[in-house]
Amino acid sequence: MDTELTDGNNLAGAFAEGLKNALDRINFPGAPERISKLMELLELSKPQVYRITAGKAAPTLESLVRLRELNISIDAILDSLSAASRVAHSNDDGWVDGKVEISGVFQHCFLKLSPISGRSAVIAIPKNDHAWHVSILADDSVPPGGAMRVDEIQFRNAKPRLAIVDDHPGTLTALCKQLESGFDVSPFLEGRALLEAPMLSQFDGYLVDWKLPDISGEELVMAIRGRSEAPIFVVTGEKSSHGIAKIIASANVRYVVKPIDEVILAAELMNAITLHLNSQKLTSL
Repeated sequence: MDTELTDGNNLAGAFAEGLKNALDRINFPGAPERISKLMELLELSKPQVYRITAGKAAPTLESLVRLRELNISIDAILDSLSAASRVAHSNDDGWVDGKVEISGVFQHCFLKLSPISGRSAVIAIPKNDHAWHVSILADDSVPPGGAMRVDEIQFRNAKPRLAIVDDHPGTLTALCKQLESGFDVSPFLEGRALLEAPMLSQFDGYLVDWKLPDISGEELVMAIRGRSEAPIFVVTGEKSSHGIAKIIASANVRYVVKPIDEVILAAELMNAITLHLNSQKLTSL
C-alpha cells in the first residue's frame, strides 16, 4: 500500500534526506550495510529500499510504522519539508482527524479509514480522546473488535492548531498573519461556522471575539467547551463585563482586552496550550 506523504510527488527526495539525517542521528549503520539493514527492518526488497532512500518513491505506510519503532520521529521529518506545513483535510467519508499512537508515542495526523475486508496489513484500533493505535497485523492474526483498515495516513505539522473567530475580515486576516508563525491557524468569520466545522474538537486552542453578529460570546464559548477542554481566549473591547466574568469562572476561559499586544498574546496562547497538552499527556499515563 503506497502512502502519499503530502500533495505532490516532489517530496520523496526531501523525505529521503530527512530519513538519512534521522538514521545518522541514531547511529544506524551506514553504507553499504544500511540498505541491507533497512531491507530486514522494513521487510522490503533491495530495489524498494533503494527507491525510498534515493528519493524516487514514497515509503509505504507499513514502512512508516516500522521506522517509528526505531524512535525516528516521522513528524520531525515532515515538519522539515516546506510543503508539509499545510496538509489539507479532506471531508470525504473515512477521514479521521486526531492523534495516532505508534509504538507508544502519540503523533498528530489525518487517517483515512475503511472497514476491514480480507487481510489488512495496517489497522487502527480506536482508543480514547480521538486517539487510534496503529499497528501491523500479522498474517495469522484476527483484527480486534472496532479495528479499521488504514488506507492512507498524512502527518500534521507540529504547530498547535488554533481556531480564530472574528467577524471583521481585516482584523481576522491580521490576527492570522501575526500568529501563523507559531500556530497552524484556521480563520472563521462567524461563530456558527466554527461550531459546524468537522474538526471543532480537534483544535489545540481557540481565540474568539466576544461580540459576533450570529451568536453571543457566551453561547459560542459554552458550545466549544461542550466539545473541547482546550484553552479558550476571548477578545473584547470591554474592560469589565459580568458576562465575561461568569464565563471565566465556569468554563476556564481567559480574556484579552483590545487593543491587542500580538507578542504577548502569542506567548500567552502558547503557554496555555502547552500546559494543556502536557496535562493531557500526564492524564494518559
